[in-house]
Amino acid sequence: MCGRYEFDKENSLLAHFYHRLPKTTSVQTGTVFPGKEVLVLGQNAHGQVKATGMRWGFDGYEPNQLLINARSETILTKPTFSTAFKTQRCVFPMTQFYEWTKDKQKYLFGANDPLFVAGCYQLKETPYGLKPQAILLTRTADQTVSQVHHRMPVIIEANKLRVWLQDTAFAAEYLKINHGPELLMSAVPDRQTRLF
Repeated sequence: MCGRYEFDKENSLLAHFYHRLPKTTSVQTGTVFPGKEVLVLGQNAHGQVKATGMRWGFDGYEPNQLLINARSETILTKPTFSTAFKTQRCVFPMTQFYEWTKDKQKYLFGANDPLFVAGCYQLKETPYGLKPQAILLTRTADQTVSQVHHRMPVIIEANKLRVWLQDTAFAAEYLKINHGPELLMSAVPDRQTRLF
């Protein structure tokens, strides 16, 4: 599972997307948390890839519950997610993502270039009109991430972003194969300092 990630708007590629957000959109940068407005890439009615802001998380089944991840293995069969996957896929650009061990040790995973994580979204009726909510997709962890956690985000290759957004058959097949760059792992020190 992925419950936090980094978005470095100083990275030249991520800055490219960040500066193309609608002027009225404010998204979280730096360390990004569930429930916040985040930058995602989607496809508009003309087939163009556009950056926009969406809340990270679907409304859950209980009050105040937030669903932030969906298993790629069951995305097509779960009623909560299947329609969004078939019709409204998106991508979460990020610099790195976090995973935790059972002992709560935090690790950071990244690569030489930004990561593009598979997602999908829905439009939710609210008192303020329709608001987009997005989730990211997870898969079985690769050899690097499995040292820390048994799940990880589905990473889309940069040259496959457009076809991922446009082609549902391609997207469904893509989930059956473990793609992604070789990831680098680093432990994140506990910020708490001890005198003795």
